[in-house]
Amino acid sequence: MKPRLGQIIMTASSRLTSVTMPAELGARVRRRLQQDGTPIGPIALLTRSIRWSFLVQPDIVLDTSTHAALFRLYVSVTKPGTTIVLPAPTDTHLRSWLHLEISSE
Repeated sequence: MKPRLGQIIMTASSRLTSVTMPAELGARVRRRLQQDGTPIGPIALLTRSIRWSFLVQPDIVLDTSTHAALFRLYVSVTKPGTTIVLPAPTDTHLRSWLHLEISSE
């Protein structure tokens, strides 16, 4: 946490990272996860760029072709060691939570 800046931050790791994509694609991903009964973790809305950021446990290694395919869809996967800024009560104009708990709803 960086109280002076009003930010909540975390560092991406091999246990937790983020996958960020355009909101329209994010909505389709969430719908598909719900249809499949897959648990959905926290989802943040990045309000200025209109993107969704899913917090996930990484379970695949991104090879070059997968990374290229995601890049073409404007999807980014945060690499371990990278700072992830999370929504904070004082930061609602930049980020907010769309879905906070882990559920299979």
